[in-house]
Amino acid sequence: MDPSMDLKYKVIALFLIFFSVVVIIVGIICIHELPYLIAKKRNNPQKDAIRCMAIMGLFMLPLWFLAIIWAFINPINWGLSRQNENSLRSDPGSKSKATNKRANHIVSNRNCSMKKNISRNRVLKKQKNKVDKQNYKQSMRNGSQS
Repeated sequence: MDPSMDLKYKVIALFLIFFSVVVIIVGIICIHELPYLIAKKRNNPQKDAIRCMAIMGLFMLPLWFLAIIWAFINPINWGLSRQNENSLRSDPGSKSKATNKRANHIVSNRNCSMKKNISRNRVLKKQKNKVDKQNYKQSMRNGSQS
């Protein structure tokens, strides 16, 4: 066999080995990002912590399994209901400062989503009123013509 051909085969073999190693590394990283992508799609507020645990799963595989389970679990409200939130807000001395901050944060987030719903309802009402006015004007025109 020609020595130049032998060198070509060695170069091709080295390229294929290098390419295979790169593909395997990228594949492993993509698989370890899977819990984060699931949490992001499900709007999990703990998605960054899930990503951190999934990346740590590169070094310790059971952490990756925990991250994938965590990505599918909905976060817990830690027992704060609307009644508890209002009582925590009105009586700041009864609980710790951390609990009050958490309750205030939950209440403010809920108020924010309520404001969005209220503004959405206002837009819908304006659209309905506009259609009602148009229908009224149309009926007045039809009534005056007959």
